[in-house]
Amino acid sequence: AESILDLQVKIESLLADALLDYLSGEKGWLPIANASFRRHPVVGTTMEIEFTMKPTDPPALPNPAIAPAADAGQWPLFKLALNPNARVYAYPFFKDLEIETIELRASVRGLQKLQLRNELGPLDAAQPFPVFGPVPTQGSYLLLGHRELVVKNVNHATLVMTWFNLPKPPADLASYYAGYGLGINDDSFKVRLSMFSDGKWTIPAGGQDLFPLFARDYDLSSGLLPTTVIASDVPEIPPQTGQPPNPQLLSETEGPRGSIRLELVEPVFGFAHQAFPAIMAEAATNNA
Repeated sequence: AESILDLQVKIESLLADALLDYLSGEKGWLPIANASFRRHPVVGTTMEIEFTMKPTDPPALPNPAIAPAADAGQWPLFKLALNPNARVYAYPFFKDLEIETIELRASVRGLQKLQLRNELGPLDAAQPFPVFGPVPTQGSYLLLGHRELVVKNVNHATLVMTWFNLPKPPADLASYYAGYGLGINDDSFKVRLSMFSDGKWTIPAGGQDLFPLFARDYDLSSGLLPTTVIASDVPEIPPQTGQPPNPQLLSETEGPRGSIRLELVEPVFGFAHQAFPAIMAEAATNNA
């Protein structure tokens, strides 16, 4: 392979338009217009193919009608072909090469149409919703599912949550809860992240599993950012076998492979809803 890739025709020039690639879609093969092909700078016998799909592009979907085999029709497909109209037809340079391994990597941002659920049932992400229900307590949870999490070998996930109606700076959680006498501040609320695998919720091995639910705005003396970002490496999950499960099966005890669970762990009294009546009664008695 080294001698073929080191021929007089520069590999970069050869790869500029030598190949065509496609993804399977609902109506057939979808051409990829912005793919780049390059020889790996360190592993010289490796070729890298990179492309970006825009949010407006048709989705890559399984299509049994174009699958090369019956058992391949349940997954999206990628096709690589020689370009017959290339400036330099690449077949003479590639005909003696043998593919040894293929590695696929995908980075996704802004994943939408998530399946969301908490203890009360399904949630609609198109409008504000109580993440842990109307009366959050320690152990309340939010479940997130998506087909991409089922079929991909995810090794890192970032969740972005935008809050509605937080205390406005300079107010913060310490001032908001000042009358409760519970010592609550901006760092009091923490959640645990886990993923569903092999019939159970799995915490990232050897990594961070507790995350702050709210983020301080350190550009101000006090106050909270309207957005929380939770980023974590995720545990290795056994690959999916057979047909992906029904995406509607998402609950506290079962879920599709790769589903994400956020559990409210701290403080022990949750958002203090259950403590409020006693605090209110005590305040009323003292003011009587």
